[in-house]
Amino acid sequence: MRLARAFAGLALLTGLTGCVEIPAPPESNFNRGVEAYDAGKTAEAIRYYKLELSRNPDDHFARYNLAVAYQDQEKYEEAAEQYRMVLKNHEDTNSRINLATILYAKGQAKEAFDQLRLAAEKNRDDPNPYSVLGHYLEEEGKHAEALQAYLQAIAIDPEHAETYYRKGRLERKMGRPDPAEDSLVKAIELDDEQPHYAELLADHYLKLDNPMGAIDMLERVSVLEPDRAEVFIRLGDLYRKQGYNREAANRYWSALGIEPDNAYAHRMLKELFEHLAVEERKKLDELDRDRAVAQTPSS
Repeated sequence: MRLARAFAGLALLTGLTGCVEIPAPPESNFNRGVEAYDAGKTAEAIRYYKLELSRNPDDHFARYNLAVAYQDQEKYEEAAEQYRMVLKNHEDTNSRINLATILYAKGQAKEAFDQLRLAAEKNRDDPNPYSVLGHYLEEEGKHAEALQAYLQAIAIDPEHAETYYRKGRLERKMGRPDPAEDSLVKAIELDDEQPHYAELLADHYLKLDNPMGAIDMLERVSVLEPDRAEVFIRLGDLYRKQGYNREAANRYWSALGIEPDNAYAHRMLKELFEHLAVEERKKLDELDRDRAVAQTPSS
């Protein structure tokens, strides 16, 4: 179970486990497998990929897709076997990266690093092997080596957003706030659809005592992930600390729209409404005084 949880997180970071689609005869088992996989019918997809491989054992596309399907089912040994069979006769960067993901999740760090370095050597135009290698080196606490791997990935592709994000994350750990900010801003400029980029930059801004910058980033996150109550609560807290009580109340209401029983949001709204009521009474009193002065005849 620990392996399943570890792999789930790593698969999200690599983003390379998806099945391959290639043109094929309409009634081929390969196409049936792709259709079943896209429909979420993983077991059925596996059956079709196996049928395709029984007809053509050298079809590395079907074998790669079979490995991905096994990986989705958390059958890591079976998936690793298929990736190795792909790599035996056909060099494939994604197969090496996915195999490395499995190896690392199993605690075989050296073997994972070897696969990633080999992938980088075999495909010098792809930044992903170095980027994923950097991620795992970072996980191991080898920060200098991780930074070098990220720089190698960026040298291959100066617009690789995920590497800039990882580099910024690492630079924060290394106590380099200015380069970290530059890297995270660059990641968002290159890909503004990734909420985890903006959320990490928000955390960074808070550490730099820049609450308005953090608010701006969290507002982006709330648009990209509108079902996360905790993001709206964070926004409510930040707005409240800055004295923007109406904005804070709106964000707490948004949180309650997602989690109606959230006790913290209810408590914050109660306090805010009490405070806003006092503010409104003061404004009304001031208006009444101004009106009375305006209506008093001059002597």
